[in-house]
Amino acid sequence: MAVTALVAAVGIWWVFRPPSGPVEPTYDDVPLSAWLSLYGATVQSAASGGKTSIISFTATTAKGTKTYAINGTNSPAPKALEAIGRDAIPFLIQKLQRPDVPESVYSQHYVELVRKAPGWLGKVLGWIWYPPSPASADRLEAATALRLPVFQTPETVPLLINALKDSDAEVRAAAGKTLRIIDPEAADKAGVK
Repeated sequence: MAVTALVAAVGIWWVFRPPSGPVEPTYDDVPLSAWLSLYGATVQSAASGGKTSIISFTATTAKGTKTYAINGTNSPAPKALEAIGRDAIPFLIQKLQRPDVPESVYSQHYVELVRKAPGWLGKVLGWIWYPPSPASADRLEAATALRLPVFQTPETVPLLINALKDSDAEVRAAAGKTLRIIDPEAADKAGVK
């Protein structure tokens, strides 16, 4: 009985424990990571001439669901990222440096379980733990967002130069374009075209 109570207490603590690192910044109660995803999609839409348009963007927050209407390349993401400001830089650096990690068989099975579970159970299982997005997607979002004037700092230049050797071609291209914007001289030295 005592062992069961101890296991339950540890399990409850694990689920509700405070975050181990700094708290992710938000704008309008939507976390930075959601704004980064939307910003990346907006940049891709602009690169394609606005042909790929997102009609709406929905984010789930602690206070409920928020939906933002989007018209072609007109997106609230740049404004949100500018409002978050320099508080986002440590998170962007962390994302830009996120290494590729092979997905475990366990996480693949867990994702399948979450997808097949009935509505409320899937939400609970997904809330408890859901495998992170591919690391290359995080690095691409960070390399793209660092183009915004509010994030253009000399401290990111060496990281962007390092990202020019990334395993993902899209990340390399985004890092090169961002480096060209932040420090054209460093981009020339690194051979960015």
